[in-house]
Amino acid sequence: NFVKSELGADEVVNYRTDDVAALYKDKPFDIVIDPMGSRGDAMARSLAVLKQDTGHYSHIANASTDYEALNNAKEAHEAGKGPSVSYIAVQPNGEQLGQILGLMEAGKVKLIVDKSLPLFGGAGEAMERVAAGHVRGKVVLVVVDDE
Repeated sequence: NFVKSELGADEVVNYRTDDVAALYKDKPFDIVIDPMGSRGDAMARSLAVLKQDTGHYSHIANASTDYEALNNAKEAHEAGKGPSVSYIAVQPNGEQLGQILGLMEAGKVKLIVDKSLPLFGGAGEAMERVAAGHVRGKVVLVVVDDE
């Protein structure tokens, strides 16, 4: 399994076929960090597996972020119904990227590249691959080819 062998997960749940809330109803999570999306029922499923009084849902804002759903969940928490909710927008930071590079060089962080494509001529395919939602790792656009 890719998630166990390549990413080092202890447990794997197929969110498309498994009812995560039912699987973990007796052992809810303290935190869910969601880098993907708050649309549809994905956020509701994440909120359902959290400890309702002390759990926290943290979303990394992106193009699919549903700010209305996030704000509704925040309001529910403030009314005493559900875990706390926050979201952040990631900003480029050279110092942090340098720290991540150091972790990669030390073997503590592993970069997995699904596919490398040329910037000119490959950007459309890259967008299609990412939009399809089935990549395993990063899709990289190569600006300069060293070959």
